[in-house]
Amino acid sequence: MGIVDPTPRLTGPNLKDPINKGSLPLCGIAERGPTQATIEAGSKMTLKFTESGASHGGGHCQFAISYNNKDFAVIQDELRYCFVNGPLQGNDVQRASYNIKLPNDLPSGDATIAWSWVNAIGNREYYMGCVDVKVKGGSSSKAKFSGPRLLVVNHSTLGGDRTIPEFNGNYDTGLDMFETREIIKIGPSGDTASSGGDGDSRSFPEYRVVSGNLAGAVQDPTKPLPNAALVFFWITS
Repeated sequence: MGIVDPTPRLTGPNLKDPINKGSLPLCGIAERGPTQATIEAGSKMTLKFTESGASHGGGHCQFAISYNNKDFAVIQDELRYCFVNGPLQGNDVQRASYNIKLPNDLPSGDATIAWSWVNAIGNREYYMGCVDVKVKGGSSSKAKFSGPRLLVVNHSTLGGDRTIPEFNGNYDTGLDMFETREIIKIGPSGDTASSGGDGDSRSFPEYRVVSGNLAGAVQDPTKPLPNAALVFFWITS
């Protein structure tokens, strides 16, 4: 499967290939391309996909936005039955377009809309396509949008050891990994920040999930330690 409208960043014979094939970067092509659409915050954006593709029984889709071409915050999930109408043991494409509800508070500016997909049936793959856009009518370009960080799995370079296995009829497979995605704040200006709670805009180090949930997260050794305070409690008998 692949995006066909608006024009995606990656086109041609590799349009329908998963990006873990050949360890391609996010979006399949790292460099931002020309703006293909102008979208308005608070409206809907329609993404159309290849009707001749293979649905691989459905699976989990994420629709996300990025302002720096590397940190993608999810704005809509289509879990379990992406491209199909229910459990399916086959490759029929039963749905080839999605209307994405754009949040009212998306900051205005140049951005990238991304789609990703973890297939239910077949080889463990990770599909991703991107459309470079301009957002208008939203928050100030200095504002931040908060959303779950795009989950990347089944990709040894980008996703580490995170893998969602073949569903084998259980469409809840892997949902726990989506439920524990880190919340990030992104925008056209400033660094990406993790949200440590309402109103908390501090920058945090990046973490790598090693066991499929945040309880198994370890600090990325390439990132600096955050400022911290050590608190000591002592209870006497």
